[in-house]
Amino acid sequence: MSKNGCCNECGKLGDDRKCNPPDDNKSCYQNPNKLIKGKVMVEWTELGEGIQGDYDANDPDDVELLRFDISKKVSRSWEAMDDASYCTQIPVTATAQQRFKLLETIMSHVYDNVTAGKSIKRICEELSWLSLDSLKSDKIERKYIL
Repeated sequence: MSKNGCCNECGKLGDDRKCNPPDDNKSCYQNPNKLIKGKVMVEWTELGEGIQGDYDANDPDDVELLRFDISKKVSRSWEAMDDASYCTQIPVTATAQQRFKLLETIMSHVYDNVTAGKSIKRICEELSWLSLDSLKSDKIERKYIL
């Protein structure tokens, strides 16, 4: 944030000093947990999910994971898309930059189908395999983070 409380990337002051996406739909890193493009929103949620279900902080082999949710703007409110909420292989410890880059990846895969009114279930199932390795290889590999 700059001295006046505005985002250094887009220059806007958002709610609770979090950045709102600029008019050209390119978001900045001030809110690494939400990306809005047009009438499509992708966001991270932390629901306490781990490798084998609920995250177990007492299990040294467990990792708390991020879930993505996709919503579409209808009139003036956001509505969750059917079959568009999936746990990933991304640990909650991912950096802001990693989180944002992965949101961009998810958006690039779902945006056209969402705006066309098509199902995104199969796309989201595949995106559930996203991991930090996906940032390095630009590929989504079906492998557990164990």
